[in-house]
Amino acid sequence: MRLVFSLAVITNTNQRVEDLLKPYIRKLDNDDLEKCIKERKHFISGVLYGSFDGEYDSKLLLLKNENNQNDLGYSSKIKNVDWLKIVEIENDILKDEGTYTENNNVNLEERFGFTNAIITPDGSWHGMLPINLIMMGFTKEEPVKEYIKNYYTKYVKPYEEEGTITMLSCNI
Repeated sequence: MRLVFSLAVITNTNQRVEDLLKPYIRKLDNDDLEKCIKERKHFISGVLYGSFDGEYDSKLLLLKNENNQNDLGYSSKIKNVDWLKIVEIENDILKDEGTYTENNNVNLEERFGFTNAIITPDGSWHGMLPINLIMMGFTKEEPVKEYIKNYYTKYVKPYEEEGTITMLSCNI
């Protein structure tokens, strides 16, 4: 059972990450966690901005700077993220692992599940709930495929001009 997962939060101008996270933060430790997960609220017990340990699939953004080089960051305007370079790095990792194939590669428009979950500016949670917790996450293959297919095109790209993306490492 994994207790840590990566989460991206997309905010529009004048929105705060904390406000979008609020419905998902645990209020009381004695709340029934399984019930909270089923109701899709109050299951996150801790949040750390950015990445703290590569072992837990936490993520950082690759940002374009004015010298045409890349920097790492946990929060940025969406339009400043070097999405194509992130895809290239993810595919290089798959090649190093020996799992890269034509059907198992990262493609920004078709197969790009950069974080385990994402919250959009309307406050909606997309993607999996805490990974494999009490068999609650993705239990069917079809929702996983839909999330990965739509990650960039549906949840990120619509906010590209004015939006900000923030990477979080969360635990339950």
